[in-house]
Amino acid sequence: MALVCSFQAAIVYQRLGAGVKGLTDAQAKQFIDIVANPANWPVLVDCKGGEGSAGVMSALVRHSFDSWQHDMVVKEAGNFRTRHLGFITKPMARCRQNFIQHWESSTGEVALLQELQAPKTAS
Repeated sequence: MALVCSFQAAIVYQRLGAGVKGLTDAQAKQFIDIVANPANWPVLVDCKGGEGSAGVMSALVRHSFDSWQHDMVVKEAGNFRTRHLGFITKPMARCRQNFIQHWESSTGEVALLQELQAPKTAS
């Protein structure tokens, strides 16, 4: 399960409910919408281990807002893996890696970015 906190006058918790099998497209879009709103800044992302869903969501932000390429996203996510015995790290779960790749190649993600960056007009 992923937890997203935004710090306004008080901490606002938003549970996205990402489970063992990873995020859904709807949860990823909900997360991106939260992060895209400056009223929610700063944002803290956490999950049970701090490296599963949180790592995926951090990767989504880096790709979606910072235009990072896949190799940079994966390298950064690897920096936050738990080290066992001080040096052994387990790779990110394949389902989470697959979701990052899915998001990066998704045409929906491109449309979402265009929607977020489009100037708001009064109606």
